[in-house]
Amino acid sequence: MPGRDDDEKVENMVEKGIVHKDRKDEQKELLTTMRLARNYLSHRVDLFPEPQDALLLLAGAFKLAELQICTEKS
Repeated sequence: MPGRDDDEKVENMVEKGIVHKDRKDEQKELLTTMRLARNYLSHRVDLFPEPQDALLLLAGAFKLAELQICTEKS
C-alpha cells in the first residue's frame, strides 16, 4: 500500500474511497492492527501474542488483505 508510514497509508485508502472517511473507528482499527503487527514481528520477536492479540492480528490480516485487493483494483 502506498505511503511512507501507517497514517499515510490509511489516508491514501480514505482518498481512494477504499475506507470511508466517516468511519473513524475503522481507520483507528487499521492503524492499531498495523502497529501491533509491526511490534510483534519487528520490535519484540521474543514475545508471543496473547490469544486476544492473536485474534486481533488475524482479523486485521484478513482486513488488510481485503483492502489490498481493493487497492490493486483501483
